[in-house]
Amino acid sequence: MLLPEFADAVIAATSSSSADHLAALFAVHSPLAHSLISNVRDRTPRHIVLGLRACNGFLTSPWDDLCLRHVECLHHLSSIPPRVVGAHPSMQQLAIEAEALSNATKAHAEVISLYLRVFGSLQSGRWAIPFLRLLLHDHRRLSHDADRASAAAALAAVSISNGGAAASSSTGASAPIPAVNSSHKPNAHTEEFARQLNKAFSACVADRASPIEFSRKWGTYEVVGLIFRVYFKLKTSHLCKNIIRALNAADIPPLEAFPRAHQVTFRYYIGVLAFQGEEYPKAEQELQWCLNNCLTVATHNQQMILTYLIPTRLLRGYLPSPYLLSLFPHLDKVYTPLSTAMRAPNPFLYTSTLLSDPYIERALVRSRTYLACERAREVGVRALFQKCWRANGSKSRLPVGMLGAVLKLAADRSRNSGSKRPAVAEAGTGAMELDEIEEDGLSQEEVEWQVAVMIAKGYVKGYISHSHQMVVLSQQEPFPKLSAVPLAVT
Repeated sequence: MLLPEFADAVIAATSSSSADHLAALFAVHSPLAHSLISNVRDRTPRHIVLGLRACNGFLTSPWDDLCLRHVECLHHLSSIPPRVVGAHPSMQQLAIEAEALSNATKAHAEVISLYLRVFGSLQSGRWAIPFLRLLLHDHRRLSHDADRASAAAALAAVSISNGGAAASSSTGASAPIPAVNSSHKPNAHTEEFARQLNKAFSACVADRASPIEFSRKWGTYEVVGLIFRVYFKLKTSHLCKNIIRALNAADIPPLEAFPRAHQVTFRYYIGVLAFQGEEYPKAEQELQWCLNNCLTVATHNQQMILTYLIPTRLLRGYLPSPYLLSLFPHLDKVYTPLSTAMRAPNPFLYTSTLLSDPYIERALVRSRTYLACERAREVGVRALFQKCWRANGSKSRLPVGMLGAVLKLAADRSRNSGSKRPAVAEAGTGAMELDEIEEDGLSQEEVEWQVAVMIAKGYVKGYISHSHQMVVLSQQEPFPKLSAVPLAVT
């Protein structure tokens, strides 16, 4: 495609209000984009403008500038040298790639800014939402690639600088050291993208003149999903609250009226935010809804949901089925050992498993679910005590010595399981460490302390008779349902 043909196609798409046609024309990673830039010989702004003006129609403002910035973006992308398969890129190649991607991202940001001026002034602009979607998704990919390339170039510069300094000191000669970009800021392009997304959000929400069926408001939740995704990537998820407050104050259709994909994305992030805020009942409700309404073929999305739903339900005593875990190899590797220890029930084996497997530990820390899984240990202690109570005939009095013997047996089985590291609990949780249990068992005070912790946290109803070395349980529900246990204090 030649520049005049491209300009005529843009004129036709804008005249017919065809957002899908515009999206096909401005997609930066499409065959059409490659065909367009390959036919531009002189890529200076002046000649690009002349080529666009050679069209049969008249390209009005700001579409002329928008097309110019788009072609400039394609030019910068086409200047990236191809990598040789199996070869490590050189410092110079990394620097060229980082600069080209940075310039392409900046040019594409201008495309979005120019289009938002058009989009924000449209009456009945619902038709234009697909084009906005294309621009935002393309820019998210460009921002990610630009930040990654900048980080790789900066890291290579630092490595070469340190290597050159070491060689210089060892030989006594001064070796040339490449300049290090000390002004490199991680995720700089993604942060700029977040600002663009906020402008897009305002353009969608602020449509008050259009009839609701043709309003730009129908793009709100799709933009919000992108904002949440970027905020989580930047580790600034606390900023999501500002968007939620703006949504609550805005006059937009109810969430149920939006496409199901937008609902699932929004409620997923609401569930994750509730999980991070330790609002586990709300998190379970939102994430369970997302899992039930997620497409069956979207296995990656299902795994993202289950990453937070499984530990949430562990706190309620619900274990994932082996069949469910078998569908997701990563989750299977993380939660099958933990589920086995929970089914035993053996809290010492559970904690040992949590700490002895580096893969499990890293996965839980990375997803910020480690604390919830660690708290689920108390569910295992409750199950162990309940099993002991039933073995004693479900009587209202349970000898402290019997509980001590059960804890010792669980600790012995945990030792015999071949754990590589001792089960060390979080400080202040009231969990007994495996190394604290000697071969002759626990003392009366240690067992009473463990029982007192379970009573204080609501897992057991009753009291301890120290003089009689007896745990006196409630006649009604001595082991309350986990749904009635206030998780906020665990």
